[in-house]
Amino acid sequence: MTHRLPVPPAPSRRRALRPPPLPRRAVTTIAGLRARLLVAPRTFLIVWLIVWTAVEILLSHTHMYSWHYVMTGSAVLRSPTWFELYGRHPELQMGPLTFIVAQPFSLLPAEAGRVVAAAAMAGVGLLAVRELRALVPPVTRRDATRWLVLSAVFLVGWLEVAVRFGHMDDVMALFCGLVAVRFARADRLVLAGVLFALAIDFKPWAAPFAVVLLMRPMSRRRIAAIVVMLVVVAAAWLPFLALDPAIMQVTRFVIRVDPASTLHLFSLAGSSTPAWCRPAQFGVGALLALLLVRTGRWHAALVVVIAVRLLLDPATQPYYDSGLLLGSVLFDLVTAQTAARWRSGATTAVVVLLVYLPSYLLVDFPEARAVLRTVGLLGLIAFAVLMPPPARRPRSTVIPATSTRGRRGGRHAVEASGAT
Repeated sequence: MTHRLPVPPAPSRRRALRPPPLPRRAVTTIAGLRARLLVAPRTFLIVWLIVWTAVEILLSHTHMYSWHYVMTGSAVLRSPTWFELYGRHPELQMGPLTFIVAQPFSLLPAEAGRVVAAAAMAGVGLLAVRELRALVPPVTRRDATRWLVLSAVFLVGWLEVAVRFGHMDDVMALFCGLVAVRFARADRLVLAGVLFALAIDFKPWAAPFAVVLLMRPMSRRRIAAIVVMLVVVAAAWLPFLALDPAIMQVTRFVIRVDPASTLHLFSLAGSSTPAWCRPAQFGVGALLALLLVRTGRWHAALVVVIAVRLLLDPATQPYYDSGLLLGSVLFDLVTAQTAARWRSGATTAVVVLLVYLPSYLLVDFPEARAVLRTVGLLGLIAFAVLMPPPARRPRSTVIPATSTRGRRGGRHAVEASGAT
């Protein structure tokens, strides 16, 4: 008589979605550590950000260095002569939406407002890495690891703009621009137009980002998105333009040309901002972004627009690099999901090694820093413009698996080749 082994009952859906616990000894290995981090990547990034924020505040005596500009604008905006904001303070190179959003922080005691604002702007960095994951969903475990590593690198650089300098205008312009790109990719063009307009209302230099809207073919929705964007931009700026002609002084505000800048390296300017600088930043950035978008390389638009801005800017503030890192991470995440594996992480490495780190390591050598910075920025622009359009990795090379949230391609997805 044949005896059949008892068949265990089918596990419930809730139990099936939960991965088996890892052996304790596996945690001591690199693979085990990576697996643990991928189980709770957001928790790791939150702790990582808190630690680096504490280090930034404790070691740097200049945290929230530019916050007083935001508070000055917020105070003027509450006064009866609010429309004279830019006429009286042309040094405020920030959009009016910055001072509106900053109002709650200005009502707190000065030091408390600084701390709360720093924490809030640092938190926007976490929202940005979440947007990156939504915009470029990981397909394999290698993709998830790449997102985690690049996000950790990005968050360190993000603290420059959010905590060390406290530039709320740049923080919100970069975040709105990133969300707008995701909406444009999802064919939600009107929402994308609103977000691009908000980015411009926070910081006018974000205007070339809006070229991403042209990635979609001409349609009524695209026309509607452009119209909505123009209306939202006009709603923020027209009151100042109509009530105070002196607002145009803001366009003539000049700053000193930094010895580490490209303008100084090639003797393209005197001691202050040349008249052609700002129009060139807008024009060249928009033209290159248009070229990239129309040839299927939308993911390079942000990093190229920001690289052009840095290349032609008379200043070399470290907080500029935060936006460059955001654009490079987006670029790397998309290009990594193609057959050209060697490109994975390359642009972020260039930004860190040639642009970001020299601002600290070569403070006393501005000429050397200028050379490295210029080479890095020109290399990024040339690589993005000359590279072929990315081809999505064939789905046949991926074995989908179910993650803890029941979605395909989660943290347990592996490649058919076995390379994870």
